[in-house]
Amino acid sequence: TNPSGPSLVLAIDKADQQLIVLQQQSPLSLTKEYTCSTGEVEGDKEEEGDLRTPEGVYFIERRLDGGLDWDLYGDLAHTLNYPNPVDKLRGKTGYGIWIHGRGHDITPMETRGCIALNNPDIHDLDAMMASGIPVVIAHEVAWSDEVEQAETIEQLSQAVDGWANAWSSRSDTFFSFY
Repeated sequence: TNPSGPSLVLAIDKADQQLIVLQQQSPLSLTKEYTCSTGEVEGDKEEEGDLRTPEGVYFIERRLDGGLDWDLYGDLAHTLNYPNPVDKLRGKTGYGIWIHGRGHDITPMETRGCIALNNPDIHDLDAMMASGIPVVIAHEVAWSDEVEQAETIEQLSQAVDGWANAWSSRSDTFFSFY
């Protein structure tokens, strides 16, 4: 368990059209999986209206439960902070990426860029969702065992330490981390 890490992480696997709930319970463990629907067009979101779901790390901002278009959003939605600062640096445009329900049964890749769940699933997930929960969206999400996780955590820790040292010493190697 990593005490400085989040207690809950949502991961969206666009290839398998799955929303995966991971909880930190010594070690990080898969808690639930839901079928989801992402953007109509494959690939990472680049611009407003491209019908793609963005890829990256985002955070839940707020809960919406009124005044929603039933067919598109069901009766419940959680907004994400797209575009995040990295997206803005990369010149990505667009807004309004949500995790939401649907007024009908979902089918794969049917949204304008959001992540849609069947209404019973978004209501089940709602009890776990709160502002600040991280949401990782990727083409594919791979799961590994404890040994692989420990190795990956160590590699990431070393990379972050290297970045922090380069930043604090004002070294040009800081830019190599991007």
